[in-house]
Amino acid sequence: MTCAGFHQGYLDLQMDTIKFLLKPHHKYIAKSKNENACLAYKMKDLIQEMLLNIIDLKWQGPNSKLAFIGGI
Repeated sequence: MTCAGFHQGYLDLQMDTIKFLLKPHHKYIAKSKNENACLAYKMKDLIQEMLLNIIDLKWQGPNSKLAFIGGI
C-alpha cells in the first residue's frame, strides 16, 4: 500500500531503523544455529547501546540507580 506517492518504507520509521541497525549483522545472524534467538539478543545489544548513547546520566545523585529492563 502506498500513500500519496510515498514508498511504503517511509511510513514506518521504526522498522526502517531496525533494518538499518541490523544490516551489518545479517550474515552473522543468518549463520547462527538459532536465527530467532540470535536476532533477539542482537536487538537487545543494539537497543542497550543506543540508550546508553542518548541517556544523560548527569541527573543521577550519588545513590541513584538506572536499570534497563527488557524481555525476550
